[in-house]
Amino acid sequence: MCKKNDFKNKNIIIILKMRLIDFVIETKNLNWNVNNLIFNENITEDDIISTFDIFNYDVSKILKSKKCTIKMILCLNEKNLLKTFNLYDITKDIDFKYIEQYKNIKWPINAIIRNQNITYNFCIENVKNINWEILSLIAPLHLIKCKLPFNYFELSKNKNLTIDIVLNDLYKEWDWNSLTYLFPIEDIINHPDLPFNYYLIDVDQEFIDKHINFIFETNNKNWNWFKISTLKFNIQYLYYFSKHFKYEEMWKNLTNNFSYQEICETFDFFYWDINEFSKNKNITIEFIIQNLIDKNDKMRKWNWEYLTQNMNLEIIIKYSCLPWNYQTVSKFKNIPIEFVYNNLHKNWNFDDLSLNL
Repeated sequence: MCKKNDFKNKNIIIILKMRLIDFVIETKNLNWNVNNLIFNENITEDDIISTFDIFNYDVSKILKSKKCTIKMILCLNEKNLLKTFNLYDITKDIDFKYIEQYKNIKWPINAIIRNQNITYNFCIENVKNINWEILSLIAPLHLIKCKLPFNYFELSKNKNLTIDIVLNDLYKEWDWNSLTYLFPIEDIINHPDLPFNYYLIDVDQEFIDKHINFIFETNNKNWNWFKISTLKFNIQYLYYFSKHFKYEEMWKNLTNNFSYQEICETFDFFYWDINEFSKNKNITIEFIIQNLIDKNDKMRKWNWEYLTQNMNLEIIIKYSCLPWNYQTVSKFKNIPIEFVYNNLHKNWNFDDLSLNL
């Protein structure tokens, strides 16, 4: 083998005619990184194969290179250089016919089932070796259509699954929660008789705007009514949905979502949150007076602090018989002394009042 100085003395013409792999072999005593050579465009697959006995290649890098063909894999296998763990990545992507053709190679089964071209025949031949829970999660569509021992609970999460397959095998143990997440809303709308979990449907404002009629037609389903209460929709639907809004927090949301006019017109029909409605700056004194008492002859629970904030001093003076919040009134400017004098028994804030008389 030549040394550096010997190499320099070689005929330059011979050197220039050398292939890169021959040049590397000729100078193998130098500090070549042979694993980088695997990715060199001037090194061919045959170059690598022909130097298996010369260089100590990293097999995992060979398998990751674009040069790795079935020919390379067969050579590595013949020389007992293949390990199952090295084959994992390439097995997922290789043409499946090679997996079926070269059964002497120890293709890792957990990688085989991730190959999108896995065949029905392979599954039948290896039915006892396959992890059916994993395959059920990732099986391609062509395989899902076959009669195989899938785990249908896991198959319910498979992104390749279609509604038609479910319809053809309704008696299977499907996970309807996962199917609800998996299928587009159009599939659910077209099959309202199927046991989807309506609570899990992602209802947002866009959904409401597009599918409010579907909610109306299926309002006996277990929709997420709390989420719906936070969204805006035509008040006419509230006559049908109101029975589902069973909690105060829901009516608080609804009170904030409908207009002042809509609430006023339906004030006695629904369980509007009076405390929340008290914040509305459009409330008139006439409306308050008309609705001091509910249909059961009970005082409504208006929030008089909010109401006081939204009224002017003239109204408060005129209707001083109402239970205004005088801590808030004390903050008003130019309060008449006579009004204070006539209402000394009220809960004034004299610090504020001292500034505002």
